[in-house]
Amino acid sequence: MSEEKKKLPITILAAPGSLAKERSADCRIAEIVLTKEKCTPCMICYDSCPEGAINLDRHAFPAIDETHCKGCGICVQICPKGGLRMVPLNEGHGKRSFKKLFKRA
Repeated sequence: MSEEKKKLPITILAAPGSLAKERSADCRIAEIVLTKEKCTPCMICYDSCPEGAINLDRHAFPAIDETHCKGCGICVQICPKGGLRMVPLNEGHGKRSFKKLFKRA
């Protein structure tokens, strides 16, 4: 088989951060909370956020932009020091959905 036939087509549905112009956090079920005592401002969370919802505050710590954060948890999982955590939203379907998704056995 030739090299051309092995390549798969690439389809781009939306560019990363493309929703930055819109208020896109309405679908989230959790908020991301930073514990500054655990944070070493390595900014791995900043680099890993697919929506560009993490910026720097005036002290050079990560700041979560709640109008764009969807609560996907990628930053929580990738943080090497455990400085970020997910907290379920207390209103509407968010609290129920969070418990269902992250139920511990």
